[in-house]
Amino acid sequence: MLKRRLPLHLLSVLVGVPILAAIPGGSMILAILGISFLIFIHEWGHFYACRLTGTRTETFSIGFGPRLFGWEKDRNGKRRFTVGRRQLDPADHAMDFRIAAVPLGGYVKMAGEIAGEGGTITGRPPEPDEFPSKSAWARTFIICAGVIMNFITAIVFYFITIQGGKAYRAPMLGTVTKGAAAWQAGLEAGDRVVSINGKKTITWIDLQMEIAFADRDGPNTVVVQRGNEKKTFEVTPSYDEERGILAFGVGSVTGIQFGEGEDAVLVGPDEHVLVDGAPAVGGAEAMRLYNNALQAGHFPVQFQNAAGKRILFGATPAAKDAPLEDAGAKVGLAAYAPPKVTKARGQAAASLAEGDVLRAALAGSKRIDIHSGRELDTLVFEPSLSGFEIERAGKTVKIDVALPNPAAIAGFLANVAVKSKTDTRVYPLAAGTLYETAGLHRYPSAPALEAGIPVGAPVKKIGTVLVREWSDILAALKKTQAGTSIDITYGKPDGTEATASVTPVALEGLGRVQITVVEHKERWETDGVGQAFAMGAGRTWRETKNVFRTIGALFTGSISFNKNIAGPITLITASKRFAEDSLLRLIWFLAYVSVMLAVLNILPIPVLDGGHLVFILIEKIKGKPLTDETIFRFQKVGFLMLLVLMFFAFKNDFTRLFS
Repeated sequence: MLKRRLPLHLLSVLVGVPILAAIPGGSMILAILGISFLIFIHEWGHFYACRLTGTRTETFSIGFGPRLFGWEKDRNGKRRFTVGRRQLDPADHAMDFRIAAVPLGGYVKMAGEIAGEGGTITGRPPEPDEFPSKSAWARTFIICAGVIMNFITAIVFYFITIQGGKAYRAPMLGTVTKGAAAWQAGLEAGDRVVSINGKKTITWIDLQMEIAFADRDGPNTVVVQRGNEKKTFEVTPSYDEERGILAFGVGSVTGIQFGEGEDAVLVGPDEHVLVDGAPAVGGAEAMRLYNNALQAGHFPVQFQNAAGKRILFGATPAAKDAPLEDAGAKVGLAAYAPPKVTKARGQAAASLAEGDVLRAALAGSKRIDIHSGRELDTLVFEPSLSGFEIERAGKTVKIDVALPNPAAIAGFLANVAVKSKTDTRVYPLAAGTLYETAGLHRYPSAPALEAGIPVGAPVKKIGTVLVREWSDILAALKKTQAGTSIDITYGKPDGTEATASVTPVALEGLGRVQITVVEHKERWETDGVGQAFAMGAGRTWRETKNVFRTIGALFTGSISFNKNIAGPITLITASKRFAEDSLLRLIWFLAYVSVMLAVLNILPIPVLDGGHLVFILIEKIKGKPLTDETIFRFQKVGFLMLLVLMFFAFKNDFTRLFS
């Protein structure tokens, strides 16, 4: 019967899945069905192995908890649909295929499987079709069948996505955080990571995984492709406390499109461009320099590609029927946080040291104050620099540098890592300062500057609101209205306080800025079905090892158990996101989940498949099976272990859900 209906089932899937993906809410349904299918295929493996070995099954359940509905079959093979509790007695060789209330897994219940059924407690020997009566090899096959089916499913799913030309993010660096491990080692934006410690990084996920499994204490060998040359670096990762994982301080590559239509500027993932004369590699770096250009007051911004073509990028005036969103009233204050050097390398190391505070840049007789890290970044748009004024060990020191053009300035600053500590100190913004939020705006005047608030003054009170940290300032200024003055009390160098009356202004709208992130993806290329299948098997093997490596890293502390363990809620929401993106991405993710289910089930924990294998191994070593009482005790311990694991998984799920 199944063979006759198989073409119809396949046709239903081929037609139904795309339709389901297109309807509202279909992606969530697809996600749930996808995870449920993996559970079903695992349990079907156990069920079919029972059929092959002549082992009677009593229940095939998708989900746990109370039975909702299902199909029951009596010993004569007659089926009937029932709702609620099962009606046929399993002791009378009845089989129940059910859907249960809690969709967090499933199980196949074999006759005699539970300790005490047909064993020493009942005092009777197991029947020939019951699980305990089967040979050790038959029981091993039954137990392993679910895991085998998950591995086969993973291989098939990977094969489908590779053969289907699924796109993936390349292991190319879009950003390298200054001061981070990769930066200290010498990696740069645009580098394509070929391998880490000899393990190939084909995709961006491969790169992330190899970083997570890197040697925490010793240098890790990283091979990159930079242009036409391969380079090798030694990188010692840092531990990201927020994510609970090892990190190199790198970000993935993107393309950025500035504008739209014929006047659009597209900066590719590893394209070399000049942004108002400052060099950038790739879309992510171009975007960073564009924001810095706005901070420097440059608008429109000029882009120049490697071929020398120059394009000005500005804002599109707001239409009358779609005016710009109001940016709100502003007083013209920014956080005063002079950048402190944390690391200096290359040419910068000759003049700067850790702990130096950058106070000003010098361009001949011109002095350019540096009030924040953002203002430091805007120096790349200066024609030249001749020196810096720094604070070192409480003294003001002048250092000389010869930076004749923006490229030289950018090269020098690329070798300086800084940090800025935000407190309650402020500095006033000049008239004409640009402000971007739901469009580009400009300060028509300088309210705080005109009111006399000095640079670096600590704000004590805004109106009647006491200020203890920068967030207090933001919250208080959010309530201001244009034309309605507000009193700002600040501290003076002599320890006294002064109050300035500041009148907020409405910002001038310049227009909308159209910026689009263009994901850079590559596609799997194969010479045919055979190679695609081999690649699917290879990917399955790689992810199997990664799951085991993840378990090891959880025990060593390289990966935080508390921050990286996920439960069914995260699993379903992630599946939903992949389903919304594309069907191939969902299938790829389900292949990984199938591998994960296989590995977790084979772990030597009582109540899991791996625990049963351990019992059989002990039986072969001892020459006789463990008593039902002993197995029952072990299973209680295993059940408690799973409860603890599920507690943390659900806790992390809800933390992610509501954060």
